[in-house]
Amino acid sequence: MEKRVVRGTLVLAPQNDLLSKLSVLAMAARYDNSCSSSGGKRETHPYGLGNSRLSGICHTFSADGRCVSLLKILMTNSCTNDCKYCVNRVSNDIPRAVLTPEEIAMLTVEFYRRNYIEGLFLSSGIDRHPDETMERMVQAVKILRHRYRFHGTFTLSSSRGLRGSLSKRPFSWPTG
Repeated sequence: MEKRVVRGTLVLAPQNDLLSKLSVLAMAARYDNSCSSSGGKRETHPYGLGNSRLSGICHTFSADGRCVSLLKILMTNSCTNDCKYCVNRVSNDIPRAVLTPEEIAMLTVEFYRRNYIEGLFLSSGIDRHPDETMERMVQAVKILRHRYRFHGTFTLSSSRGLRGSLSKRPFSWPTG
């Protein structure tokens, strides 16, 4: 597997190892406590019903009370900040990975087609600047909405330092 080093931290290979990147970013997303079952360890037979060992799928509740499954991932766990409470802080020596907006859209659609999820919960470390990071997250949603005509649920988690108009833009697009 091709590897590269960015800011002294190992980054998994781009393009050719999507499963490894997904694994790193789904595991990193489990520390965001915004969904009810992210990273649980309830195991059954590998092909049995109710197996929730793998992280990456979380559950939340819709306004009408339905339980909704979401693909919960980070766009990147690389971060320029050094927040002591965060596992993805710049000073923490952990494997790093980055998904492109196209990869995020493709993964979301593939999970949806297999009936694993109904939507996407996307968060990210701050790679360079909060506005640039959010622009890439918005790009992933644009690809999902326009190229794939995906009308599932979206939740984008922003961070401090983001300009107000960027955080509202994905929700102002037409849904038709």
